[in-house]
Amino acid sequence: MKGGGGIAFPTEKKVAKLIKQGKNQMTNDTEWIIISDSSKRVSSLGEKFAIPIAVRSEAIDFVTTTLFESFTALAVARRGKNDNDGNFILDVKVKPHDVQKEWEEEIESIPGVVCSGLFLDDYADPIWVTSPDGSIDIYLPEQK
Repeated sequence: MKGGGGIAFPTEKKVAKLIKQGKNQMTNDTEWIIISDSSKRVSSLGEKFAIPIAVRSEAIDFVTTTLFESFTALAVARRGKNDNDGNFILDVKVKPHDVQKEWEEEIESIPGVVCSGLFLDDYADPIWVTSPDGSIDIYLPEQK
């Protein structure tokens, strides 16, 4: 289940990376399905929601400055909310259509960043999106 509060996204990211690693090293039998509600559906990242980024406390100023200089992204620290591992969470606002696939790796390589809430690197197989009327839309990944 895809969350929305940003507190558990580092755990979601760890699971996604383990499944992706398993798919690359073993067989393609491993499948990761994301289930979400329609309120999270957007045509472009940055359209409705900030991107959460988990950051070590001592690196908040450096990461915030780097995000602005490198990505023209504005980062705001969440007050009183840490992730499940105690890291600070930055809510990063970007312009819709600015996010590039490379951003996930580039942001996560900034010293002090634990992980980002970006899942751009072919993690999920199908994505199931539920609607208020009970219907389910299934989105399949693009074939390479």
